[in-house]
Amino acid sequence: MIQWMGLLFLAIGVIVAGIGVFVWLRHRSFMRHAEVSTGEVVEYAEEVRRSSNRTMRYYFPIVRFNTSEGLLEERSKVGTSWRSHKIGLPVDVYYLRDNPARFKLKSTTSILLSVIPVSVGIVFVAIGATLSGMFA
Repeated sequence: MIQWMGLLFLAIGVIVAGIGVFVWLRHRSFMRHAEVSTGEVVEYAEEVRRSSNRTMRYYFPIVRFNTSEGLLEERSKVGTSWRSHKIGLPVDVYYLRDNPARFKLKSTTSILLSVIPVSVGIVFVAIGATLSGMFA
């Protein structure tokens, strides 16, 4: 029974860590091709999502920044449950030259979206290896 649980932990750990690596590779590829500009958050679009037992508010920054084509004002596709940047303050904007509407704001969130799953995956793999007797 314990060995079976160990294999389950191993499998879950590998999958979760793999997802984290995939997210990190996509972020790295985006950043390698991205142009950088200084912009500002001009306002937030608020979105309310309801599930059966709770209501969550998400805030999507609307950002104004210069591209090689001119001034652009776009809503971010990434929302958070808090207002991640102060309105009116400068913020670094990373965008793709051929598709400036696809942009990211400089923040630690992108890195955390890969570091957390990789870390959790490693812990699960270690637990799984221990339970399945791989270190015996």
